[in-house]
Amino acid sequence: MPSTHTPRAPIYPRTGLGRSAVAQIAGATIVAAAVSIGYQAAYRRLHFPLPSEVPTVVASLVTLAVTACAAGAVLLRSRRRNRYNSRGRHPRRGPRRLIAAAGWALPALLSTAIQSWLLTGTKFYLNGLGGDQQFRTAFLTRMTDSPALADAVYPDLPPYYSPAWFWVGGRIADTTGIPAWEFYKIWSIVTLAVAAALAHVLWARVVRPSTALILAMVTALVGLHTAAYSPYSWILVALAPPLAVLALRTARRLIRDGRLDVGACAGIGVYVGLAAITHALIAGVAAVFLAVVVATVALQARTRTRHLRRFLRGAGIAVAAALPFVAVVWVPYLLASSPLEPDSTAAKFLPEIGARIPTPVFYATPLGALCAVGLGWLVVRARRDVVATALALAVGTAVCWYALSFLAPLVSTTLLAFRLEPLLILALSCAGVLGIRDAAALARRRVRDPSRRAQAAERARVVTAVVGAFAVAAMLHVSYQVRTVEPAWNRAALNTPGPDGVIAEGTELQRTAGGPTAQEIHDAITTLSGGRDASDLVALTDVHSLLAFYPYRGFQTVTSAYANPKAGFADRNGLIRGWAEAGDGLAAALDAAPVRAPDVFVLSRTPQGWVYSLSVSRLPREPGDVSEPAVFSPSAFDPEHFAVQEVGHLAVAVRR
Repeated sequence: MPSTHTPRAPIYPRTGLGRSAVAQIAGATIVAAAVSIGYQAAYRRLHFPLPSEVPTVVASLVTLAVTACAAGAVLLRSRRRNRYNSRGRHPRRGPRRLIAAAGWALPALLSTAIQSWLLTGTKFYLNGLGGDQQFRTAFLTRMTDSPALADAVYPDLPPYYSPAWFWVGGRIADTTGIPAWEFYKIWSIVTLAVAAALAHVLWARVVRPSTALILAMVTALVGLHTAAYSPYSWILVALAPPLAVLALRTARRLIRDGRLDVGACAGIGVYVGLAAITHALIAGVAAVFLAVVVATVALQARTRTRHLRRFLRGAGIAVAAALPFVAVVWVPYLLASSPLEPDSTAAKFLPEIGARIPTPVFYATPLGALCAVGLGWLVVRARRDVVATALALAVGTAVCWYALSFLAPLVSTTLLAFRLEPLLILALSCAGVLGIRDAAALARRRVRDPSRRAQAAERARVVTAVVGAFAVAAMLHVSYQVRTVEPAWNRAALNTPGPDGVIAEGTELQRTAGGPTAQEIHDAITTLSGGRDASDLVALTDVHSLLAFYPYRGFQTVTSAYANPKAGFADRNGLIRGWAEAGDGLAAALDAAPVRAPDVFVLSRTPQGWVYSLSVSRLPREPGDVSEPAVFSPSAFDPEHFAVQEVGHLAVAVRR
């Protein structure tokens, strides 16, 4: 007797961003953060003889276990789905919950295990306090000291460098009592772990959950290869591909059919708003992408104006969702004023990687091969598959941003296009996974023959096994290759001294750095200032680690690229030059300064005098900044106005 059962519509993919998505995002965040923090805490308790490859063994075991669990979950889900589909029934919740749990935990565990391995023996993150990390650590220290939104360095100015990631991390560091410079590593690793878990949540609303798990694992590995150095931007980039698909589907429903998905519009607006206060460049790219999506769908739609009112309503919902985030940070900045001439050089940075369009499809690595497959899949499927269309538009937007950035030097700036290379690689890698999925499905269909069902089934299993074996091997290889991406960053982290001058504390590599330590400088300032808090003092120093370890305010930042435009970087350099030439009139010159003058000077003692190294911008030339000495006369720091103490080769002077 024929079955009268009517198959239910499949739950996946779910395309909205309603209450269930919010609950899953919250759950994934909590689970991934707990997995990452728990692993880091357990890993720190292990003692590894250094130098040694024992940490590599631990990373290998965890990576292998994670990969095996992911493969097992995908295989189990696939078999259950095929079994229930053949019976005309919907799969049970058990396998779906298993995939969800795996998607929240496994990519986070993989990311955390690899980074913990790379940073064994150090409390610092990639590159220690070198390059960008010094400024970022100082920003986290600033946000740990006080919840008030303020510039990372300068006193009395609202933030220009997007503060959201640093503010959240600072609040957690303050609550837990962990020093900000030490928490920076923990917070960065947790961020990459959470990004991969959230990618699974969003991909599961676009493709089948088993495919979403694979995409989340790939997202974790791509992040470690391309964007671990900048974790706060990666959490936005990791979510961009699935959100691009959701945005395209939402626009198609709205413009073509007049169906308004309030949750999706609000979710897109929240993403843009959070991007605006986390990494403003990503917010700008997202806005351009949304404009491209709307234009593309409108041009394809036959009735372009019928649903204009609904479209405007959806756009209004997105804008309303984004505005509160934008207003919190950018309204105070726009309203702020300064007596100095505004000076912005942040966008004039043009390194070699920003002067060329990346071509990852030709990289001789598994990721390069995956990108090549992805490019081919996009070309073949872009007109017929909404996922391929959205990823193609994302890749196209990134390439167009590069093109516009190449024109920007005509007006003496850039668009920092090199920041989009991780997005380009991630979008192509995700497309590559989907291309391999489609190719495997096509191969399984081709081997099916009704007259030879047993042989066809066996061949289908062989195809699946071959694809799975290569996928597992490639994932293991890519995990190991992370070590070779920027080995200098790992060495720099391991060789960075803490505030007490100790390097690689608690390991066989432990040693003490030469010269005055940040703690010694801080102790001298505390003594000379009568015990004033570091947050009450403005320091002029080129010992920039001092601001990374302690919440001093700075009179000048390490380089012009990080300077708040309203701080007047060039004018501040002019003031410093004037003070160096003031001689015995230094105290009067400081009192006459148009902005808050330094309370503390930390200068190098040389035969020529006491020296502060000015950072002078030459952007977009390479190197972007050069050092210029400002030489102060020791006699300018007279006992009537300054308390002075020598700390090694440094002179510490505090205004009375």
